[in-house]
Parts: sequence; C-alpha cells; structure tokens
Amino acid sequence: MKLNQIEKRVGETVITGYLVIIVTLIAAALSGCASTLTGSSYSQSEARAIQHVTYARVESVRPVHLEGGTGIGTGIGGIVGGLVGHELGDGNTLATTGGVLAGAAGGAVAQRAGTDAAGVEVTVQMPNGEHLAIVQAAEPGITFRPGERVRVTESCTSVDRRGRCDGSTYRVAH
Repeated sequence: MKLNQIEKRVGETVITGYLVIIVTLIAAALSGCASTLTGSSYSQSEARAIQHVTYARVESVRPVHLEGGTGIGTGIGGIVGGLVGHELGDGNTLATTGGVLAGAAGGAVAQRAGTDAAGVEVTVQMPNGEHLAIVQAAEPGITFRPGERVRVTESCTSVDRRGRCDGSTYRVAH
C-alpha cells in the first residue's frame, strides 16, 4: 500500500469512529424519551395542573396495540449500517447502500420492539349521554369491565387565545 492510501484509510477510520460515537450518543439520549401511557402516569408538566374529573360507566373494553416509534431507529440504523457497509466493502457503493438498507430495517425492528406496547380502548358513557373511547397503555393487574363505574380525568393540553382549553388528554382509572 502506498503512503497516501494508508493516510486516506486512517482518516476514514477516524471519521467513521467519530460518527459511530455520535450516533451512539444520540441513540442513548433518545432512549430516555420513552414515556408510559397508562391511566395512572402523568408527565411532570401535569403536576399541580387542574384536571376535570367525571365519573362514567364503562360500555366496552377491547385490547389494542400501541405502536411506538418516530423513525429515529430507522435513521440511526441506516447510518450505522451504511458506515459498516462502507467499511466492510472498502468504500464500494453497493456495499454501502446494502448496509444502509439492512441497518434501516434492523433499526426499525429494534425500535418497534422497544417502544410498542399493549393497550386498551375503554369506551365510556358520560353522565350527559356522550360516549368517549379512551385509549391508554394496559397496566398489569388493572382491568375494566362493562357496567363498572370509573373515573375519567381530562387534562387541558393547549389553550386558545381566549384562555379556553383547545386540546385535551383523557385517562380512565378506578
């Protein structure tokens, strides 16, 4: 190998190392973003906030699948796969492209495995006759049955220009 080829390979290896470190740090930071969506979980911003409470009757309950993910796993997997494909294929475009595709697919699967969850859709009849279907993460040991009385809480998530609630988050609990 000629000296300039060796220098080029060393430079590529250093750049690849930095990219892997950056991607790993991003992945670690984002892994802490997962939240629970159960009826008994609240965000810190909801603490000390007013919540409207209404008691309702359960009409029906059905299990649902909560899909997680934002595409970050696909992106990070694609970057890492591309870097690995580039390294293993000595810069070959086909190897790099294959690495990107394989890494993106693997990243998407890994993210789904880490963020998908079992959920429950609880349809309730409010005292005014209105029916609401509320979807939340399933909690171990917590079940809802048709006919039972439950507590429905409503948190205001956004406020319009007049100071009125413009968006809400609902929860069902015993």
